[in-house]
Amino acid sequence: MIRIARLIFLVLMSSPATAVMPSNANANLPTRALYSYLASLPQQTEAKLISGQHLGLTTTSVSASNMTVAFGYDHFITPLVRLTGRHIGIVGADYGPIDLKVTFPIDYTAVNAPLLQHWKDGGLVTVMYSARNPWSGANANDRTFGGPLSDLLKSGTAANMAWLDQLDSVAAGLQALKAEGVVVLFRPLHEMNGAWFWWGYNPNSSTYAADIVALWQHMHDYFSKTKNLDNLLWVYNTTPKSSASIPDEAALYPGDAYVDIVSFDHYAATFDSRVVGAYSTLRALGKPIALAEFGPPLDQRLGTFDYTQLLSEIRSKTPDLVYFQVWSDFGSTKNGFAWLSLASNINADKVLTDPMVVTVENLPASARNLSLVNHDCLFNWAERTYSKYFAPEGALSTRREPYYYRYYSGTANYLATSTVDDHVWVLGPGSGNSLLDVGPIAGFLTTAGCSF
Repeated sequence: MIRIARLIFLVLMSSPATAVMPSNANANLPTRALYSYLASLPQQTEAKLISGQHLGLTTTSVSASNMTVAFGYDHFITPLVRLTGRHIGIVGADYGPIDLKVTFPIDYTAVNAPLLQHWKDGGLVTVMYSARNPWSGANANDRTFGGPLSDLLKSGTAANMAWLDQLDSVAAGLQALKAEGVVVLFRPLHEMNGAWFWWGYNPNSSTYAADIVALWQHMHDYFSKTKNLDNLLWVYNTTPKSSASIPDEAALYPGDAYVDIVSFDHYAATFDSRVVGAYSTLRALGKPIALAEFGPPLDQRLGTFDYTQLLSEIRSKTPDLVYFQVWSDFGSTKNGFAWLSLASNINADKVLTDPMVVTVENLPASARNLSLVNHDCLFNWAERTYSKYFAPEGALSTRREPYYYRYYSGTANYLATSTVDDHVWVLGPGSGNSLLDVGPIAGFLTTAGCSF
């Protein structure tokens, strides 16, 4: 009892913790919860890398060169559940319409359906947007420029109206997900330092860097404030610098107030010096960092790529990545069908059962529930404050009603909160091996700085 009283005293006397907040100051509670969880992952020793799989494109039919998101879920996610009993943590889709006959506004109901179901099943969701060229109306790869990017923000111009039509359509799709409680890792204007999309680096424009930053910032504020999309975490995305002629990975960064997660894409079997450099450059920005797209190289897209190699590269070269997303299978007349997905290659079961990897099954409840984030904050704080009782740090949180708790193998103590009385409980040698009520959680949360 004396030892527990001492613990309480030390906890109450400790300095408050600092909350991690999204770029949107009005982000809703689940969004803030997920962001806090992502920011905590680099400090974990296990279950620190969320698995992800891109499902496909915004299209209404399956063909040799593309597939619907629903088709992708059935072929990339469901087989792995049957094989391993595990669901990939994050599923992704592209809101960019591949069929140019489709006009705005676009009905994203069919695209959203598998994303929504995955969320309801306990998973996470990411959406990218391969925007159409607002000058030509062609797809994202069309580099026809009707003027500088700044024209898209000049009210009343044809380009501005075309751009806003796209944004309004995308916002409606995201609002439909918001209505269902879904938090979205939103990745627009991807690979912007590359020169292959219309929004990408334009060496012929002296104002490109300022223009692309302004375009991102406008989209962020338009969605966050005008459209009241408080369920988004904004993912800044680049490609590893491949030549001296393109900007480095941080050169076009829109600013901390407009970005939540930084990321890069990579298609190769190993992480070379370019990738390690991109990782280091982006990591220095101080945001959670992710591998937003990954796939094997062109000569290894026959379904024989060993995905444990990806985990080895991450462990040894980019250990603070918080998630990865594998690209979907696709076809082309030039290279034949490309098998990129985790399910289509080998050792997917070893990836999803690796102790480092997070699937739906070991995604903590606090990742989507702010009240449990508060409790995790308190647990972390207690670990730092009094390791004599709660060690080692970073124990896995478990929810078994009415308790949310951590077990510390080093000290054989349990630290728990209860939904029945909203109190903190301790069980183990530190409490004389009796279940001990140490008091209401509210006071501890406030003093610890854990009431976000």
